[in-house]
Amino acid sequence: MAPAEGEVRLWAVPRDRVWLHCPRCDGPAFFARGRLSCRRCPYVHDGTPGAWCSCCHRWEGDVPVLGERVVRATLRCGVCGRRREAEQRVTGATGLAPVRCECGAAMTVVSSWAERAAGFDDGVDPIFGLRYYLARPCAGHLLWVANREHLDYLARFVAAGVRPGPQNEMGNRLPRWMLTAKHRAAVLAGLGRLRQRCDELESA
Repeated sequence: MAPAEGEVRLWAVPRDRVWLHCPRCDGPAFFARGRLSCRRCPYVHDGTPGAWCSCCHRWEGDVPVLGERVVRATLRCGVCGRRREAEQRVTGATGLAPVRCECGAAMTVVSSWAERAAGFDDGVDPIFGLRYYLARPCAGHLLWVANREHLDYLARFVAAGVRPGPQNEMGNRLPRWMLTAKHRAAVLAGLGRLRQRCDELESA
């Protein structure tokens, strides 16, 4: 699907300028430029955006304390060569806490990867661990978008009959249920309702 002039091709879900559920009142909270602020209550949280990169398995920037990950790593001792697997729950950009080998030497990380903390589902922002505000049930699943840019992209991609393009483009990694012909009308209708909600949020 070649983008028309002015259209944006996405490779990942946007991480900035996104609508989330406020952790205090569950209302609409907007995250932009490192600040999460609720539009319903006085809640504000400052922090630099960041998350675990699924490609290179490392932190990108700092992660506010609201986010949480389960980190699994393969460790190796530089003195005796022993290897071991480790698993820790982390909430910041520091990664695994230091691990010592049986011989007493500090172990180094050979490889690591991270998962969302237990209970996190699709439709949860990877930075704060908060649910996206623009979400609704659709065809037995949860249809969600991070912001208007994400919404517009999904609407174009789902509506397109032929979808060629780079394999790593975000649209080619969407769940199968979103792209099947039998769900196309329901998905587009759901995106239309999310667009109305987005319009209301942006005009408030």
